Amino acid sequence: MTKCGAYQRYMARSFALILAAVLFGLCGLAAPTVAHAQGDIGATAYVRATNLILRKRPQPNASRITQIKQNEAVTILEYRGEWVYVAYKRHKGFVKGEFLTSKPPVAASAPAPTPAPAASGGQAVAQSASLRSGDRGEAVRELQRLLIQAGYTLAADGVFGKGTYDALISFQKSNGLKVDGLAGSRTMERLRSSSQATQAPTQASTPAETQAPERSPDSALRVGDQGEAVRELQKLLAGAGFSISTDGVFGTNTQRAVVSFQSRNGLAADGLAGKQTLAALRNPSAANAATKVELLGWWNGGSRAFPVGATATVVDVRTGVRFSVKRWGGINHADVEPVSKDDTAAMKRAYGGQWSWARRPVWVLVGGRAIAASMNGMPHMGSSIGGNNFPGHFCIHMKDSRLHAGNRVDAEHAAAVNEAYNKRANFK
Repeated sequence: MTKCGAYQRYMARSFALILAAVLFGLCGLAAPTVAHAQGDIGATAYVRATNLILRKRPQPNASRITQIKQNEAVTILEYRGEWVYVAYKRHKGFVKGEFLTSKPPVAASAPAPTPAPAASGGQAVAQSASLRSGDRGEAVRELQRLLIQAGYTLAADGVFGKGTYDALISFQKSNGLKVDGLAGSRTMERLRSSSQATQAPTQASTPAETQAPERSPDSALRVGDQGEAVRELQKLLAGAGFSISTDGVFGTNTQRAVVSFQSRNGLAADGLAGKQTLAALRNPSAANAATKVELLGWWNGGSRAFPVGATATVVDVRTGVRFSVKRWGGINHADVEPVSKDDTAAMKRAYGGQWSWARRPVWVLVGGRAIAASMNGMPHMGSSIGGNNFPGHFCIHMKDSRLHAGNRVDAEHAAAVNEAYNKRANFK
């Protein structure tokens, strides 16, 4: 009996050890804190590791791009199994998903005898905090508005992305500030003073009780102008094949498009949209951009021609409907969103008033080029632009681009790309 009892106790201890090992194996390993769900694309994540390596490909031995320090923010662009394709400052690459978390780092507690000043929209922000790539909210939106007032063309969407970063770097270079891409107290002070200096003459010359008079029809539009007249100019330029945002702000992108159009049409290339330039833009025969439709391979320059963050004009080949989109992600093809609710309405008209997965041939006008492509017409998964009446994003394919699911070329998209190229003689 004694030997039997000892054997039973031995077996009980062994079973307990095995059970503990199994439970540790199931529960002891921390699961990735960023859910691998497509709905998370476009979201901000934070680095859990001390120094996380950003790699060129989703492989542990792939070339290193840079290191990301713990608690720094990245923007999620796409998932590849256990790997995540992210944007970090000016870089894009792959990191292991298990080293990312959706929870912002908890700041170390410090004595704060007085409350921090509130940012635009009532969100409290510490005076010493610097805005950086990946940040979101009203404080970022205020930064973007100040950059727009300083003459930069970008969307005030409250997301600190590539467009905001590039504009901030340019502003810092132009104003003798530390060029670090961080919107700290000195940069914000200079932006506010720049904005006030730009607005001061108008405020001084306009009586407080009256509104500023509308621009004379004979006066030329120029950098710094804002309003419906600028928006109409931008729509005409977009119709002529130029990829610009129709935001009503005459920034450097609008000026470059005006200069390019003037050069193509034998006008004085001064960047001022006067009577002659506007008349030429309204003339269909003169306004056609001297651009040939290209059958450009996605892996042979197509992705670079339409980079993440860029705005393009999409022309539906069969109906001629035009609308603006912004690329916000995608590796095997471009994941895009309509820029505004007007662009969404135009796209829906091309689909006969109803969203569909059907592939349609399109021309993508971006960077002065026209590229044969294909689109589907169904909002799906994540998005980054609010207020555009488009709950998600849709896909644009070029020659040899592939589906994210299955990593294969879609025959219907390929046929639509070929149709767009074969009908290039109809391009206007």
